[in-house]
Amino acid sequence: MKYILGDNASSIKDTLIEECVEAGDLVLRETARRSFANVQKYSNIRPPLGLPGPKIKVPIPPVFVPGKGLQQADKVVDTLFPQPELRDEVYA
Repeated sequence: MKYILGDNASSIKDTLIEECVEAGDLVLRETARRSFANVQKYSNIRPPLGLPGPKIKVPIPPVFVPGKGLQQADKVVDTLFPQPELRDEVYA
């Protein structure tokens, strides 16, 4: 640790910073995509107390994007948090 924190290890620091940024990006994208998938999965209203009846699918409301107006939530998630590529999944 003393060497890595010292002035002589600038190349190692740069590599570690790049790897940390890459790992953070992958974790953020994967977490956001899984959270949105769970919201879609559990956005159903069921009858209370186990009564018979249909499940009602609740639509996910649009998201306000500055400069673009209201956008569909799935398009916003796909744009902001794209699916990891094959080379990225090696890290995950």
